[in-house]
Amino acid sequence: MSATTSRRSYVPINVLTSAAGLAVLGGCLLAIDSRVREQVAGIAAGHGATGDLAGSATHLHHTIDFAARNLRDLCLANAPLGFLGVGAIVLVLFMLRT
Repeated sequence: MSATTSRRSYVPINVLTSAAGLAVLGGCLLAIDSRVREQVAGIAAGHGATGDLAGSATHLHHTIDFAARNLRDLCLANAPLGFLGVGAIVLVLFMLRT
């Protein structure tokens, strides 16, 4: 069996393991918190999300947007150093390969 074939066979296992972990985490949240059970029951019944869940999603969206803007600004400020770092990593990898 070649390395490519064995690497491909592990990908579905990794995906399934991650999905199972998320399912267990969601199941634990459902078992512990009654608010989560109410939200999931409402969504499953077709009522949609409540204002609390929608407000949390909006807050999460604003937080991610803020972090992305700050990361972009940080990347633009340190772009020359980043290019040098990537170049150094590529050179080290070529040196280790030979």
